[in-house]
Amino acid sequence: MGVDDFLQRLLGHIDDIALPPVGATLKEGEPFVTVRQGGRTATSRAPMDREVCAVNSELMKNPTLLRRDPYTRGWLVALRPTGLAANLSRLKVGEDALAWLRMEVSRLQKFLSDMLRVEQHALVGLTAADGGVHVDGLLEHVDEETWRRFQKEFLGA
Repeated sequence: MGVDDFLQRLLGHIDDIALPPVGATLKEGEPFVTVRQGGRTATSRAPMDREVCAVNSELMKNPTLLRRDPYTRGWLVALRPTGLAANLSRLKVGEDALAWLRMEVSRLQKFLSDMLRVEQHALVGLTAADGGVHVDGLLEHVDEETWRRFQKEFLGA
């Protein structure tokens, strides 16, 4: 399990990553991974009950791997689901997964649009000439309230 390229680009520079130890059992909704950027943190919650089988110790020593190589050397942890039968009904696959992804993209677009309206002066240099948003590191430049709102709405914090 890891952070996809899109999320790591939104977050921007990561100073530190805290991962659960091997053997830890995570219950759905419990804090799972915490990243630190400067003086603030973002925590992702476990989507279902799982046991941690392996942790990427290389990433913990060198958090820049998350930005440089999120899909291979920048992985976070290997997990083994616990209580899988009970959790399978909540997993989204096929058309359901595609519909969920489209909904999430729409929610994120609205979030970014609202954020840019409020913080337009601070983010002028981050917008493209055609009005499109330059995503890389966008959340590095937001205020604390927007940072907290992003966590609550998209990371389950």
